[in-house]
Amino acid sequence: YWITADTSGKVDWEPGYIAAIAGSATNFDTSARTDLTGSTGSSVNGTANAVKDSPYTLTSPTIASDDMVSFRLNRDASDTTEDTAASDARVISVRLKFLVGS
Repeated sequence: YWITADTSGKVDWEPGYIAAIAGSATNFDTSARTDLTGSTGSSVNGTANAVKDSPYTLTSPTIASDDMVSFRLNRDASDTTEDTAASDARVISVRLKFLVGS
């Protein structure tokens, strides 16, 4: 969930993750992250500072049972096609849902 003072335009969020075996020497700060591909800009709400959500789904995650997982979310403000909102966008809450089993 996020907000912005803008009433038009889009914000391009880029979520990603790292999964590692518990107890491994994986450095979560420097390891390559798996980014979600095909993310596009989310249209801002027509009312300034109204809460907006941008759901993303990991369709083929490489996460195994008992893995430690680090998630990352950043804004790609340099993408002038998919990120056209001029104001700051502020993340106010993150919700993660897990499907266990197959």
